[in-house]
Amino acid sequence: MDSGSTLRVEKTSQLKSVTKKTYVLDTNVLLHDPTAVTAFKQHHIVIPMTVLEELDHIKDRRDKTVSREARIAIQMIDKVVGEASPQDIQAGVEVPGSDVGGLGAGTLAIYPDQCITGDSAVPFLDGTLDQANDNRIINVALKLQAESPDDFVCLVTKDINMRIKAKGS
Repeated sequence: MDSGSTLRVEKTSQLKSVTKKTYVLDTNVLLHDPTAVTAFKQHHIVIPMTVLEELDHIKDRRDKTVSREARIAIQMIDKVVGEASPQDIQAGVEVPGSDVGGLGAGTLAIYPDQCITGDSAVPFLDGTLDQANDNRIINVALKLQAESPDDFVCLVTKDINMRIKAKGS
């Protein structure tokens, strides 16, 4: 440590509470790890309806490996949501085994992104048909962040261009 640096340690009487974080998952994350819905422990996972539609198309592809991963991801999501009502699924259904260390259970929600429209208060990405799905998924993260500006909302994707677009939105 140079002489111009200082290290400051403060005692606090209370630990900061761990807040739930919201993770919006892209299709490629679920194809890479079909069990990803169980990987976020006590946090809130949101899967846009567009992701389910993409998984549905991918499960029938000729590429057996990718189609198998899509089917496994769909089965994992189905196992979590089970017999929950549409309202519960939109609000978030508890992910079994996600209560780690008494921090509370994580939840999985399906977001009806087809309902999002342009709103002057919320950034909105529109675009060509080949970019429409990525933009709809980004719009879910933007909408959730606008609805709860103090909360942590993170788009999880392996798509570099999608990450760049999300950062610029």
